[in-house]
Amino acid sequence: MAEDKRKLDYTIDDLKKRFGMTAVIRAASLKPASQVFERSQKIGGHYK
Repeated sequence: MAEDKRKLDYTIDDLKKRFGMTAVIRAASLKPASQVFERSQKIGGHYK
């Protein structure tokens, strides 16, 4: 079971490296009040 979790974590890390940090997000982050996409555009709380 732990090995499956580790493989999944490595796969998610690889997807984020290849396609960006918002390539894989939690389902709750798709709600209208979510800030995940806004925060992904910022560095240290400031826009790039």
